[in-house]
Amino acid sequence: MRKGPKQGTETEYRGVKYRSKWEVYIAKLLLYSDLRSKYEPKRFFLTRFLSYLPDFYLPDFNTYLEVKGVLNDKDRKILEAFSKQEKIVYFGKKQLAYVYGKPASYLSKIDIVNHIPTKKEVNRFKELLHYLMNKE
Repeated sequence: MRKGPKQGTETEYRGVKYRSKWEVYIAKLLLYSDLRSKYEPKRFFLTRFLSYLPDFYLPDFNTYLEVKGVLNDKDRKILEAFSKQEKIVYFGKKQLAYVYGKPASYLSKIDIVNHIPTKKEVNRFKELLHYLMNKE
């Protein structure tokens, strides 16, 4: 029997329940970067039977941010359809590994709630976010 993608571990941080530890890590990076954000602010109906709830909204950039370790075909199609309506940036394993400075698998081993992003992590995050938002 084939398994689907692994679901995230629901984690609470600063009174918000996030669906995964990686979302908590991004929330912390946004906070330490002094970037305003809203978590799961609005559900979008892409078709009559298909909706999408982006992870974060960055109001100062009018950009949505999706955090997902692995994109399956359905996720890819949803992001493609959504990107025709709104600006969206995707953070996956490669992007998280770049920011953290180690393979993304290390993130699952740290106490993410008590982890304080280093200055280097914050700078890498801001640099990569800026690049992804301006990439065409």
